[in-house]
Amino acid sequence: MELHPEWGHELWFLSGLVSFLVGHIFFTHGLRQRIGDITKSKRIKNTNNWALIFMTLYVATLAWLIVPHIEDPIL
Repeated sequence: MELHPEWGHELWFLSGLVSFLVGHIFFTHGLRQRIGDITKSKRIKNTNNWALIFMTLYVATLAWLIVPHIEDPIL
């Protein structure tokens, strides 16, 4: 199938892309349900503000370091 002159490589790419998307949709749905169950049972309290601040600073720092070096405007 890879050697088909018209759609060989594109078919493999698109089927992999669709599989990746479907996997992420299922994962997100399952994670949302699990977080909802845990939150309703009051087993987790949202008191980890320091972790949110740390992760925000971490991502902002990485973006500040990496974005100026990206040459391809699509990225």
